[in-house]
Amino acid sequence: LLRKQYEPPFKSHKGYYFSLIDFIKLMPHSNFGRFTAFVNLFMFSVAIAGPFFAVYMLKHLQLSYSQFTLVSLASSTTSLLSMPFWGRLGDRYGNLKILKINAFLIPIIPLIWASTTFMNKHFAFYFLFLIEAYSGFLWAGFNISSSNFIYDAVTRQKLAICVTYYNILNSTMVFIAASLGGYLASYNILKGIPAGNIIQVFLLSGILRFLVSLVILPHIKEVKKVEPLE
Repeated sequence: LLRKQYEPPFKSHKGYYFSLIDFIKLMPHSNFGRFTAFVNLFMFSVAIAGPFFAVYMLKHLQLSYSQFTLVSLASSTTSLLSMPFWGRLGDRYGNLKILKINAFLIPIIPLIWASTTFMNKHFAFYFLFLIEAYSGFLWAGFNISSSNFIYDAVTRQKLAICVTYYNILNSTMVFIAASLGGYLASYNILKGIPAGNIIQVFLLSGILRFLVSLVILPHIKEVKKVEPLE
């Protein structure tokens, strides 16, 4: 299959190259730069809480490993099934619109997770199963629209280097955020609330996701002609 894959001829030119420092300096002034900043900061917000969902389910809610697996599968299954749906919408109405829809709905997820701290084990399992199915549906839209937006916004000659810098910055932000989340979870500000140290991280993650979307998304423009979303 790989041998049958066609790749158009490509001619490299040193003018296509620019350093990571140059890329960072230009970020506030370019559409793709602002998009990169948005995704990086959004994933920073996500990664603050990311490592703690499994700990929360197994240690606080005391779900069994089979229940934990089912909750995890709910997200991945709905994500897999809904990607064609989001892909068709992105082709028709633009990837930026799909990104905005999901970017403003995803912040609700960790806030809903925080509410389960007062639920009993059995009800929490069924509730989280539904929430993760909803989460997988939204994340499918976010992931496919953000990936496709890159191909719309960057020329083929600069695609490889732009994606490289995009991924370097994204990975760096995730590393910093996960470390920060671990530090914050070692202090319990929400005393009296079950698993308060983890709940406070969930709440912070949700609030930051919303703020990042609210501040940066209005400054990113669609780069292809699409139908208006009515």
